[in-house]
Amino acid sequence: MRVGIFHHVLDHAIGDNEFQNALYSGLAVLGIDVAHRWSSALVYTPRLSAMVTVARMLALYKAKQERDDEVEQRRAEGETQ
Repeated sequence: MRVGIFHHVLDHAIGDNEFQNALYSGLAVLGIDVAHRWSSALVYTPRLSAMVTVARMLALYKAKQERDDEVEQRRAEGETQ
């Protein structure tokens, strides 16, 4: 599995216009309840925590992929440990 699009969403430069970030927009939508009001912190915090946890896992997965690719490339070039 490649995580390219997720990495780009997480690594998107915001600058001074936070409305052009898909992640921020998605998090804002998650903060709205069924009555079209903002969710309480008790409801929203676990959702935000889940998003942060998934983002961390995706970053670790991408780092491992890059390391595995580099190891494979070095093995192909004949380098050893």
